[in-house]
Amino acid sequence: MVSGLVLNKVGMTQVFDQKGHPVPVTVLKLSGGIVVGIRTLNNQKKRAIIAFGECKLKNINKPIQGILKKAGIQDKGFKILKEFDILSDDIKVGQKIGVDIFKEGEIIDVTGKSKGRGFQGVVKRWGAKGGPASHGSMAHRRPGA
Repeated sequence: MVSGLVLNKVGMTQVFDQKGHPVPVTVLKLSGGIVVGIRTLNNQKKRAIIAFGECKLKNINKPIQGILKKAGIQDKGFKILKEFDILSDDIKVGQKIGVDIFKEGEIIDVTGKSKGRGFQGVVKRWGAKGGPASHGSMAHRRPGA
Protein backbone atom coordinates (compact mmCIF):
# COMPACT_ATOMS: atom_id res chain seq x y z
CA MET A 1 0.00 0.00 0.00
CA VAL A 2 1.20 3.54 -0.74
CA SER A 3 0.66 6.69 1.29
CA GLY A 4 -1.04 8.86 -1.36
CA LEU A 5 -2.52 9.43 -4.81
CA VAL A 6 -2.95 12.25 -7.33
CA LEU A 7 -6.61 12.92 -8.20
CA ASN A 8 -8.45 15.49 -10.31
CA LYS A 9 -11.52 17.30 -8.99
CA VAL A 10 -14.50 16.64 -11.28
CA GLY A 11 -17.10 18.59 -9.32
CA MET A 12 -19.29 18.64 -6.24
CA THR A 13 -22.61 17.04 -5.42
CA GLN A 14 -24.54 15.96 -2.35
CA VAL A 15 -25.55 12.68 -0.75
CA PHE A 16 -28.09 12.15 1.98
CA ASP A 17 -27.28 10.59 5.36
CA GLN A 18 -29.56 8.25 7.37
CA LYS A 19 -31.62 11.17 8.73
CA GLY A 20 -32.17 12.61 5.26
CA HIS A 21 -29.84 15.59 5.67
CA PRO A 22 -27.77 16.54 2.60
CA VAL A 23 -24.00 16.17 2.97
CA PRO A 24 -21.71 17.90 0.43
CA VAL A 25 -19.22 15.59 -1.30
CA THR A 26 -16.42 16.18 -3.79
CA VAL A 27 -16.21 13.95 -6.86
CA LEU A 28 -12.61 13.01 -7.73
CA LYS A 29 -11.19 11.13 -10.73
CA LEU A 30 -8.10 8.93 -10.78
CA SER A 31 -6.28 9.00 -14.12
CA GLY A 32 -3.51 6.42 -14.19
CA GLY A 33 -2.03 5.24 -10.92
CA ILE A 34 0.56 2.77 -12.23
CA VAL A 35 3.78 2.02 -10.32
CA VAL A 36 6.70 2.70 -12.68
CA GLY A 37 9.55 2.33 -10.22
CA ILE A 38 10.59 1.69 -6.63
CA ARG A 39 13.32 3.76 -4.99
CA THR A 40 15.14 2.86 -1.77
CA LEU A 41 16.39 5.65 0.49
CA ASN A 42 19.20 5.01 3.01
CA ASN A 43 18.73 1.23 2.65
CA GLN A 44 15.59 1.47 4.81
CA LYS A 45 12.77 3.60 3.49
CA LYS A 46 11.13 2.62 0.20
CA ARG A 47 9.25 4.98 -2.08
CA ALA A 48 7.08 4.11 -5.09
CA ILE A 49 7.20 6.24 -8.25
CA ILE A 50 3.63 6.36 -9.57
CA ALA A 51 2.50 7.71 -12.97
CA PHE A 52 -0.68 9.84 -13.18
CA GLY A 53 -2.49 11.92 -15.80
CA GLU A 54 -3.00 9.77 -18.89
CA CYS A 55 -2.19 11.43 -22.21
CA LYS A 56 -0.93 10.53 -25.67
CA LEU A 57 2.57 9.12 -25.82
CA LYS A 58 3.71 11.83 -28.24
CA ASN A 59 2.83 14.58 -25.73
CA ILE A 60 5.35 13.62 -23.04
CA ASN A 61 9.05 14.43 -22.90
CA LYS A 62 11.91 11.99 -23.49
CA PRO A 63 12.99 11.51 -19.83
CA ILE A 64 9.48 10.43 -18.80
CA GLN A 65 9.23 8.23 -21.92
CA GLY A 66 12.44 6.49 -20.81
CA ILE A 67 11.09 5.84 -17.31
CA LEU A 68 7.83 4.43 -18.73
CA LYS A 69 9.73 2.25 -21.24
CA LYS A 70 11.92 0.87 -18.45
CA ALA A 71 8.73 -0.04 -16.52
CA GLY A 72 7.30 -1.81 -19.59
CA ILE A 73 4.60 0.78 -20.37
CA GLN A 74 4.76 1.68 -24.06
CA ASP A 75 1.13 1.95 -25.15
CA LYS A 76 0.14 5.14 -23.28
CA GLY A 77 1.76 8.17 -21.73
CA PHE A 78 1.49 9.90 -18.35
CA LYS A 79 2.12 13.57 -17.58
CA ILE A 80 2.84 13.32 -13.85
CA LEU A 81 5.32 11.18 -11.92
CA LYS A 82 5.11 11.39 -8.11
CA GLU A 83 6.86 9.56 -5.29
CA PHE A 84 4.97 8.20 -2.29
CA ASP A 85 6.11 6.23 0.77
CA ILE A 86 5.46 2.49 0.66
CA LEU A 87 3.60 1.29 3.75
CA SER A 88 3.75 -2.46 2.95
CA ASP A 89 6.03 -4.64 0.81
CA ASP A 90 3.38 -5.92 -1.63
CA ILE A 91 3.97 -3.15 -4.24
CA LYS A 92 5.55 -4.18 -7.56
CA VAL A 93 6.50 -2.30 -10.75
CA GLY A 94 3.62 -2.27 -13.23
CA GLN A 95 0.96 -2.67 -10.54
CA LYS A 96 -2.13 -0.43 -10.76
CA ILE A 97 -2.96 1.53 -7.62
CA GLY A 98 -6.61 2.51 -7.18
CA VAL A 99 -8.77 4.39 -4.72
CA ASP A 100 -9.46 1.10 -2.93
CA ILE A 101 -6.47 1.89 -0.67
CA PHE A 102 -8.84 4.19 1.24
CA LYS A 103 -11.60 2.87 3.50
CA GLU A 104 -15.10 4.32 3.81
CA GLY A 105 -15.23 7.00 6.49
CA GLU A 106 -11.43 7.33 6.64
CA ILE A 107 -10.13 10.87 7.13
CA ILE A 108 -7.51 11.88 4.56
CA ASP A 109 -5.36 14.97 4.02
CA VAL A 110 -5.99 16.82 0.77
CA THR A 111 -3.85 19.51 -0.84
CA GLY A 112 -4.91 21.53 -3.85
CA LYS A 113 -3.76 24.12 -6.30
CA SER A 114 -5.83 27.25 -6.96
CA LYS A 115 -6.60 28.34 -10.50
CA GLY A 116 -4.54 31.34 -11.55
CA ARG A 117 -6.53 34.36 -12.71
CA GLY A 118 -3.73 36.70 -13.72
CA PHE A 119 -3.46 40.37 -12.82
CA GLN A 120 -6.94 41.49 -11.75
CA GLY A 121 -8.58 44.71 -10.65
CA VAL A 122 -10.29 45.43 -7.34
CA VAL A 123 -13.80 44.44 -8.45
CA LYS A 124 -12.85 40.86 -9.33
CA ARG A 125 -9.99 40.46 -6.86
CA TRP A 126 -11.58 41.85 -3.69
CA GLY A 127 -15.27 42.10 -4.60
CA ALA A 128 -15.41 45.92 -4.52
CA LYS A 129 -18.72 47.43 -5.63
CA GLY A 130 -17.25 49.80 -8.21
CA GLY A 131 -17.97 53.46 -8.81
CA PRO A 132 -20.84 55.22 -10.56
CA ALA A 133 -21.48 53.89 -14.05
CA SER A 134 -22.65 57.10 -15.74
CA HIS A 135 -22.92 60.94 -15.48
CA GLY A 136 -19.32 61.56 -16.47
CA SER A 137 -17.69 59.20 -13.99
CA MET A 138 -14.35 57.85 -15.18
CA ALA A 139 -13.80 55.40 -12.30
CA HIS A 140 -16.19 52.53 -13.05
CA ARG A 141 -14.08 49.64 -11.75
CA ARG A 142 -11.36 51.51 -9.85
CA PRO A 143 -10.83 51.59 -6.08
CA GLY A 144 -12.71 54.40 -4.41
CA ALA A 145 -10.64 55.12 -1.33
